[in-house]
Amino acid sequence: MNCPVKELNRNGFSFPELIIALSLLSFVLLAAYSLITGGLSDISETRDYSVAVLLSQEIIEACRGFKYDLLDEDDPFLDESGNPTGAKNGMESLEWDCNNDGGTKDNFSHVTDMGGILFTRDVTIEQVKREIPSGLPAELKPSDLKLKSVNVKVKWKNKSGRDVEYEVSTLVSSIYK
Repeated sequence: MNCPVKELNRNGFSFPELIIALSLLSFVLLAAYSLITGGLSDISETRDYSVAVLLSQEIIEACRGFKYDLLDEDDPFLDESGNPTGAKNGMESLEWDCNNDGGTKDNFSHVTDMGGILFTRDVTIEQVKREIPSGLPAELKPSDLKLKSVNVKVKWKNKSGRDVEYEVSTLVSSIYK
């Protein structure tokens, strides 16, 4: 005689199926969280480099519009006490203004706070010293070469506390004697 097999009621999930599904879901969510936090970190780092590029570019562009003789402090301007002032006839050099806060006209700050991060900008402007190439008029002197090198270095600490630095250099010339 045949025994009728009673059909099982399968309206839900078994406990092992539920554990497997939850573990797969947790792996997927963990991977998504890792990607999102890594992406946010990259965005923050990119923002910091963008700020550094803009601070550097500001000085490079200022060199184009600044009086050539007042770009650098090759001979420091002194006050009555012999202290460097950075000013010559009431005009500050661009290099002085960038590397010191609080001059007579502080157009370019040395330290800039952007989003809670302090960016320090160090500017070096120097006369390019070189020999006059052969073939040019003999009366030319090296000082006649109106060519200065501009170096802008921006430093900051990123959110993890690591020191970061961005540096850009260019040359500026004058066509006037």
